[in-house]
Amino acid sequence: MPKPNQEAVLKALADFISFGREIGLPKAVQPLERFETEFRTTKPTLKILKETVSPLIDRSFSSLQERVLDTWRNPRPGMKKHEEKLHSTFRALFVLIYPPKHANVVQTEMVGLAGNKESTSVLGDPTDAKVIAKHSLDVVRRFSKAVFTQDIEKAYGLCANELRTGRSVKQFFTDLQKADTRYGGPAVDLMVERITWIYADEASRRRSNTDGHWPKETPKPNKRALVGTFWIVDTKTKRGRWVFFWITEESDGYRIAKLNQYLQ
Repeated sequence: MPKPNQEAVLKALADFISFGREIGLPKAVQPLERFETEFRTTKPTLKILKETVSPLIDRSFSSLQERVLDTWRNPRPGMKKHEEKLHSTFRALFVLIYPPKHANVVQTEMVGLAGNKESTSVLGDPTDAKVIAKHSLDVVRRFSKAVFTQDIEKAYGLCANELRTGRSVKQFFTDLQKADTRYGGPAVDLMVERITWIYADEASRRRSNTDGHWPKETPKPNKRALVGTFWIVDTKTKRGRWVFFWITEESDGYRIAKLNQYLQ
C-alpha cells in the first residue's frame, strides 16, 4: 500500500481548512489544524489519516456542505461560487486517505456519474463506468420506489441472490419495518447522494470482498458499484436517513446485494 505524500497531505489539509474559513466556518475546520501543524514535522501515516483524521474531516465536511448546499444538494443563495471548491477540496483529501490498494488497478476520479457534481472513484478501465453508473442508479431507484409503495415482492425480486438466501420475503419485510421504526418512519422519496466506487473491469473486481465491505457470499465477478442515497421520510422538513447500496450484476440484470440504513 502506498504511503501518503507529506507535501500532498499538507496541501490538501491547508486547502480544506482555508475553504472552511472562506465560507465563514473556521470552527468547523479548527480540529484539523492540529494535524496540519503536526504533519509539518512528522510524516503522516495511513493509519493516522484513516483512524484519526478521516472522522474529523467527515464531520467538518458535513458542516461545510450544510452551509453551501441545501438538503436537495442545490447551492444555497450566494453559495453557487463555492460549490465546486467544496467538492474538490474534499476529493483531494479522500484520495490521499483511501488510495488504491492494488497498484496494478488504475483508479480514475470521475465527476457527474451520479447526476450531480460529486466525484466517483472508478477502479479499472473506466470505459464502461457511465453504463455501470446508469444501471446501478436505475436499480436503486426501482428498488426504492418499490419499498416506498410497499411493493415488497418487487423490491425482494430486485435483491441479489446472496441477500435473498436464508431470508424469506416475510423476513425481508420485517427488516424494513424495523428500520422504519428505528429511523423515523417509512420513506417516501429518494435523493441520490453519490456513487462512491465503481468496479469497472474484471481486475478491479478480483479484490477481496472485505475491501468495500461486500457480503462474503457475493461472487467477485458480479461486483459493480457502491451507491449512497438519502431516503426522505418527510418532504416538508426534508427529514430522513442515509441508505447505502452495494450493487451487483447477475445474469438477469443489476441487483441489490446489500443495503445499510443509518443516521449521521
